[in-house]
Amino acid sequence: MGGGLQQDVQPQVYLGMNNLCFHRLHYMASTNAGLCQGNMTWCYEVRGPQYHWVLDLYERLNLPILPAVVEALSEVIKERAAELEKQKTSHSKTLRVKMKTARAEDQEARKKWVRQQAVQHTYGEEEDDDERGQPEEVTVISGKTCRCGSTSHKRTTHKSCPLNSKK
Repeated sequence: MGGGLQQDVQPQVYLGMNNLCFHRLHYMASTNAGLCQGNMTWCYEVRGPQYHWVLDLYERLNLPILPAVVEALSEVIKERAAELEKQKTSHSKTLRVKMKTARAEDQEARKKWVRQQAVQHTYGEEEDDDERGQPEEVTVISGKTCRCGSTSHKRTTHKSCPLNSKK
């Protein structure tokens, strides 16, 4: 690479596993389209009801804009505007608040249920401090058992093992 000559580097697409991944390209294109669609409310208010980002994209790419595409997009814009106006009513706001409180109550009930299950996954380490306030009876799920046959611990040096020689 010398002499100061610059070559036009053409991007190459390989179908190999370790090369350019088409899933990633699809993800990036879908994300960008989603961001454009997410700004449609702002575009509707600022640029007017006739604007749609797809038409702008076709124009920038010098693609033909078919009348059927324009009609379909204008229908979508009208439906979206009607849906947004419907969501601004006081009845819709009340329903959203009720749904939000119901989700919060369900989440609290789920947390309470999980705490009441009292299954402690351990691999031989036992915690004396119970900071979460779980019930005293705990079912221990462990991969190994002690020689004494207990599933609450796995070593004979444990303080509750009857085979502990240091007791």
